[in-house]
Amino acid sequence: MSLGPHRPNKPRPLVFLKSLLGWTALVLGFSSGLNATPAWAQNKTAKKVAKKVAEKKVEKMTDEEDTLSAKEIDLTTEDGLELKATYFPGTKGQESIPVILLHGFKDKGSRKDFTQEQGLASFLQEKLGCSVIVPDLRGHGDSTKIKISSKRTDDLKGKKLSPVQISAMVTQDMRAVKDFLWEKNNEKALNIDKLTVIGLEEGGALALSYAAYDAVGYEQREAKVGPLKLGRFVKAAVLISPTTNIAGLKTPQVMKMPAICRDLPVMIVVGNKSKEPLAEAERLRSQFVNARPPADNDKPESATVWFFRKIDTPLQGSKLLGEPSLKVPDKILTFMTVWLVKNADAKDYVWKKRNLPHQDK
Repeated sequence: MSLGPHRPNKPRPLVFLKSLLGWTALVLGFSSGLNATPAWAQNKTAKKVAKKVAEKKVEKMTDEEDTLSAKEIDLTTEDGLELKATYFPGTKGQESIPVILLHGFKDKGSRKDFTQEQGLASFLQEKLGCSVIVPDLRGHGDSTKIKISSKRTDDLKGKKLSPVQISAMVTQDMRAVKDFLWEKNNEKALNIDKLTVIGLEEGGALALSYAAYDAVGYEQREAKVGPLKLGRFVKAAVLISPTTNIAGLKTPQVMKMPAICRDLPVMIVVGNKSKEPLAEAERLRSQFVNARPPADNDKPESATVWFFRKIDTPLQGSKLLGEPSLKVPDKILTFMTVWLVKNADAKDYVWKKRNLPHQDK
């Protein structure tokens, strides 16, 4: 049966829309199927990113540790001594307090008294952010070669030092150390105007002698002020079992200087079960106290002389310092914090670039 002439059917709108949506979904689904990242691949990518981030953090931490790790340095004095030292960089930039640690002269004293893994040098760097330098003084440790001329080198190892050589520890060794710190100051690595010296036994006498030498400046024998300030950088001294009767250091004359006996904040530590070291420490303490106004009893921290003699031990010097139960490093930390951080005068010890007279401003 004929159905008549053939005419194409007109698509209904709803059917057309469904058809269009279906094709669209198919195309999109196919496309997304080509570009989609499977879950396992996403996890793998995320792990790679996390690993790279972790590696960068470790690298950054390693760089920081390298920056703060102890460094062996070589200095040369004006009289030709090859002076060896260990330097612990500060952690507070130009606010870092510089500290010079001075070993004793006897019993093979050397910088090793301070530079061991948990020694005073690393302790002060970690707890207070200090820049610490520990020299081997002439005739001790690795500082024994002194160049006499272009063809002659003398070796001080094992030799008894003359008073002239001991005096040179102040005018030569310590000046070389100060020049190093001076450069670090101008690199904004520390603030030399907060310089602290800490000495063991004979190193205590050297600390006082150097503070006196620093008080008058080492250029033109005067402590200039302002941009050309050359001295009065030492703001505190710590004396551990101090021994002061040493030819070449002239401690009696040093103790008559107002900058030392009257003005310098000082801390003395001694084991009280050794008669002679205790008597020496008490005598030195009396000299300081008699030259100063009485401390305010209501503010014991205001005392400029700290004397720790209630330490029941025969240990002295490096052994006294290194005995954990005695907590001498903590006492030093408290003293330095009071006088170089919290004290009202400390705000005046501001960092400045330091030029020598012959240098341009």
